[in-house]
Amino acid sequence: MTEKRTYYEILHVQPDAPKEIIQSSYRTLMQQLNVHPDRGGDSKQAALINRAYAVLTDDTKRREYDRELVAELHEPASTASTGSYDTDEVWKRAGNACAFCGAASGFGEFVPKDAFCKTCKSPLCPAEHTRLDETGQRKMTRIGKRSRLSYFTRWPQLRGENGTTENISQDGMLFVTNKRLPEQSIIKINGTQLLAVGRVVHCRQTGSLFDPSWHIGIEFVTLHLRSSRGLFVSDLT
Repeated sequence: MTEKRTYYEILHVQPDAPKEIIQSSYRTLMQQLNVHPDRGGDSKQAALINRAYAVLTDDTKRREYDRELVAELHEPASTASTGSYDTDEVWKRAGNACAFCGAASGFGEFVPKDAFCKTCKSPLCPAEHTRLDETGQRKMTRIGKRSRLSYFTRWPQLRGENGTTENISQDGMLFVTNKRLPEQSIIKINGTQLLAVGRVVHCRQTGSLFDPSWHIGIEFVTLHLRSSRGLFVSDLT
């Protein structure tokens, strides 16, 4: 894909838009907004809209396009698996673009605590990580808390996978799910206490051979607490 805008943006629809919405938006662009060359529109713009329409209304082509789009948006996470992952660079980039879907944030260095991505609704404010102690270890006081959560491993993704939290700290969390998640991958988390984008730092199998479960360790990249009273104390105890 070489276009600066995605086909969804070109047709002014969301990534999960049904085919009927795509068709309606296409007709609006080509007829009511006079994009069609026969109505005085630009031929290059019309060709781009036609190309986007042809892909997004063909189920096979759309699935392939979505895979390519997700791969591009998660390029930083894919390079992490080769050992070149740079956490500081991810946190720095989070102020300029969504850490999950890659859409521009429009904020830059200073991101409001309640800022969310307009594309995928992920929190944009970088997580505040604790400093290292004298031994070089992070001081992470984890609070045990079992609650349901959903998580998303790609964008676009209509429905999240289910999990259960084990504990949460200011730096990250541990949860259990029945899916294996690749280490270093970036996921979006929707929990009862928080919304976050995190990096998978470890994935350990538990349970039985026929009914496996996975303990997933997460380091927060961006974080939004659903209640700000007392930071983690009032929320998680």
